[in-house]
Amino acid sequence: MKITVRSIVIWACVIAALALVLATAALGLLVDMPSDPTLKLDYLKFALEVYKAIGIGFLITILGALIPHILPEAKYEFDKLKEGREVFSKAKTGIDYLPYRLAELNFKDSMDHLETVHQLKHLAAVYLQDSSQVGEWRYKPYYRIVEFRNAVEKRTPSGWDSLTREERLGLLLQVQEKLEKK
Repeated sequence: MKITVRSIVIWACVIAALALVLATAALGLLVDMPSDPTLKLDYLKFALEVYKAIGIGFLITILGALIPHILPEAKYEFDKLKEGREVFSKAKTGIDYLPYRLAELNFKDSMDHLETVHQLKHLAAVYLQDSSQVGEWRYKPYYRIVEFRNAVEKRTPSGWDSLTREERLGLLLQVQEKLEKK
């Protein structure tokens, strides 16, 4: 169970409410009420004001102590979600456009680009574990990266560099078509 500042505030308020209810019940049993209805009403009004003051004071104290902790936590969660979305978007876009990007690059730059996209995929996977709000992979990105890497490596550095852009793209689009059939 993850204990957060919000859960502490909620439980503190619940406990305070229960304490006030129990105190009121105990006060009713231990203290004799005046028999005169007017005095009894004044006594109850006074008791109500005392409990209001205690309850409001307790809430203000709790909130005053916890708000400085809640705001940074909320900002951290927001920043983490924002960063996760950015990383996921870069990784997903990088994988979606791999054939077109790789067709433009020589062997060394292609391998560097595949490495970068692979690293982004791992970072995005970390964010996907932590948040259901980031997004989902439509496909298995690792296998896409591996298949494209295999297609580039199969040609060897000099073989890949000797292909024209159109030949590279045709080869990579065949790999993509094969992947989409799976």
